[in-house]
Amino acid sequence: WAQAQGLKAPSYHLTSRRGPDHKPSFTVAVEVENWPAAEGSGHSKRLAEQAAAAAFMAEVLLKAEA
Repeated sequence: WAQAQGLKAPSYHLTSRRGPDHKPSFTVAVEVENWPAAEGSGHSKRLAEQAAAAAFMAEVLLKAEA
């Protein structure tokens, strides 16, 4: 989506890691220029990134409908 809009690729940042080593929970923020950051959580960094991307796209779609 970002590339189609002529924007830089999204950047992902780990904002927190909680829980024991055998069952961690990660929170990741995704940032796209000129848009507010969105966060997502998951039991792996990859799942947290995917959740953040989904939250970001949900926000994009809400603004597009408005």
